[in-house]
Order: sequence, then C-alpha cells, then structure tokens
Amino acid sequence: MSLASYVQKTYEADREREIASGATNQGGRAPQELSFPPLPSVTYLDPAFRLEARASSGLRVYFTASGDCSLSGSTVRILSAGSCVVTAQHPGNERYAPAPDVVQVLRIRKADQWIIVPDLPFELPFGSGTLVAGMRASSGLDVVVRADGCCTADGASIRFAGVGTCLITGHQPGSANYAAAPIVEHVVTVVKGEQTIQLPDLGERSHGPDDVPFVPVASSGLSVYISTTGPCVFTGEALRVTGTGACAITAEQPGNENYHPAPKAFVTVNVARPESTW
Repeated sequence: MSLASYVQKTYEADREREIASGATNQGGRAPQELSFPPLPSVTYLDPAFRLEARASSGLRVYFTASGDCSLSGSTVRILSAGSCVVTAQHPGNERYAPAPDVVQVLRIRKADQWIIVPDLPFELPFGSGTLVAGMRASSGLDVVVRADGCCTADGASIRFAGVGTCLITGHQPGSANYAAAPIVEHVVTVVKGEQTIQLPDLGERSHGPDDVPFVPVASSGLSVYISTTGPCVFTGEALRVTGTGACAITAEQPGNENYHPAPKAFVTVNVARPESTW
C-alpha cells in the first residue's frame, strides 16, 4: 500500500470514528445530505473525467451509472452519444442514516466530423479515363460521393460523358455517435481531348488480285477517313491495289464536340509487279 493510500484510509477511519462519536452523543443515527455539483457538458470521444461530490457527514460518496457511460470508482468513461444516469449515494452506517440519492442525467452530444478531400484536378481533357474521388471522413465512416453535370459517379469512381463542368459532392450523413459532416464540393472542368491515328504497317506489296486488310485506328475511337492517290483504293476495311507504283494514303479524323482534330497520318506503299513464276 502506498503512503498516500495509507494516509487516506487512516484519515477516513478517524473521520468515521469522530462522526460516529458525534452521532452517538445526539442519540440515534444522524441524518446526512449529499452535495453533487452539476455535471459538465460532454461529447462522444471526450476523455474520461472524475465525479466530485461530498456528504455533509464527511463520509465517502459512492456513484452508480447506467446508460451511455461507464464508471470505475468515480471516473466516468463515455461509451456512446446519448445520455447516462449518474447517481450519488451513501448507504449510511451505524451512526448515520442513508443520504437521499442525488440523481443527474449526463447528456452526451454527437461528435463532429469532417470530410478530407484528396488533391483532385480542376481541369481534365476528355478521354483521360476514370477519376477516383477518394474522399474520406475523419470519423472513418463511408463518404457518399455524387457527381452532376457532364459526369456520373459509381461509388468513388467518376466517369465523364463529355466536355463541360462536373460537380463532385461528398456527404457523410452521420451516425448514432457522429453528427453529419459539412458537405464538400469540387468542380472539374472537362475540355476537349487530344487524339492520334495509328496506321497499319503495310511495307512493300506486290500487285495482285486480293485486297489488303487495312484498318486505321483513332485513339479516340472515332472513325478515321482515308484518301488515296496512286494505284490503290480504300474500300472501308481494306486497300485494293489497282496497279504498280507508289500508293499514298492519308488518314484524317476531324474531331467532334469532345475531341480536337487528330494530326493527319501519312503512309506510302510501293506496289511492285509480282515475280514471274516461270
């Protein structure tokens, strides 16, 4: 036992003997009252705190609690938002009658929370792909993400339908222990994207009766327009060789409301006479 504990127990024992003697002199058990100051204002996640109360008899006051808090001696720990009924009492002893209980209700408010927004771009070219709006709440609760304008939200994934303005909103409605977080907003301006054209590598071809497969591709996925000069014709999916010589092919994609025009692509195919087989 520590010196402080020994001194405290000795003091309480001496005090009880003194009180008991006084009560005996008055004949019978003396009445006593409890003084229990108002409880503080608390919030969920607040640290534990001690209760303070006194008995007019000088005897030690005991506490009980029920509801959204717990007690360890006179130390209160907050369990959840809501309320907790705390009672101060003393059952009396052979010299003092039980003190009338003093009951107080501890109101426990919901804790505040806020939404943390990652570094999101303010401008994006169309075609950049999906944007992940990884918002999180300080409480650890899930954030509801919404997207309006030229975009839609699938969870935290933002998909862009075209050029325009995209308003991304984060909301956390709260829970039993947390108040709703302030709504946060972020605006992304989507501008026209760039695109390129990729042409098949035909190398040197021999003049023959069969069409040569030729499918140009734009990175945007838009249709590519082909024009030719020389001994060849583009049929839509293939190159038809009509003679020998240099076949010059030009590919264009003029763009649309979401893409700038692609740089023109050029390729020249030398068509040679087939070697004689005899």
